[in-house]
Amino acid sequence: MKTAFITHLAFYLSLFVGPLGALAESINYQVSADGGKFHLNGAENPPLTVSRGDTLTFHLDGSTTANHPFTIGLEPEGGSEGIAVANNGITSGSIVLEINSETPATFYYFCSNHQGMGNMVAVTEISQNGVSEGILADKGPNNDWVEVRADYNGTLIEILVPNDLVEEASHLYVPNRVMVDWVREANATHPTATNLLNLRPLENNGETVGYVQEKGVNNDWIEIASNAEPLRRYVPQWTNGGYDPAATALIAQAEIGSEV
Repeated sequence: MKTAFITHLAFYLSLFVGPLGALAESINYQVSADGGKFHLNGAENPPLTVSRGDTLTFHLDGSTTANHPFTIGLEPEGGSEGIAVANNGITSGSIVLEINSETPATFYYFCSNHQGMGNMVAVTEISQNGVSEGILADKGPNNDWVEVRADYNGTLIEILVPNDLVEEASHLYVPNRVMVDWVREANATHPTATNLLNLRPLENNGETVGYVQEKGVNNDWIEIASNAEPLRRYVPQWTNGGYDPAATALIAQAEIGSEV
């Protein structure tokens, strides 16, 4: 059932679109242990393929992993030499690994107490082409990079903007909805944009029915997704030197995952 008060959001909120006119990722893995295997985001000891420039964070639950030191090394079942990573071999907490130019093309995650719990991690070096569609989360002060929060997994992607697209980037505003075509050359840590598109809706006002995906900690924006429309971020109108207090109050009442 939709929250009753939320029907007023269409009146108070305006979609911010600004004045008219291979891929570095942060990847999070939730790690648990069951049946003699590590489980990463629910998958049983999956092989991983990542790209150079990515940052991997392994979050150990500390309960099922209490007797299973999560270790990263060059050999399938032992040996952490050659991998520079803090907290290697812990049973609770987080391990952060940056896939940089020194990271081997192949390495492994495993339990240093028990065999057969982990698998291989392969680092890709090939050129990549892709499209990132989502919310513009940030951009460089000189419009030389943009950061897009992708729809499919919420990952923040930083994409370099070449000189011939800087003018187009200057007309994008946080939190526009954008689509960026990009290419990442082999060994590049960030992709480079080949096309930038502001996915401005045709209408200037209207009503959206969907589910709350995210909202600002200060209730200054809300993101709503629906079957009929893509994910969009809405912000309160700016009135009398600040955000409309009626709109921020409504956002405060909206819970993540609720239908609005």
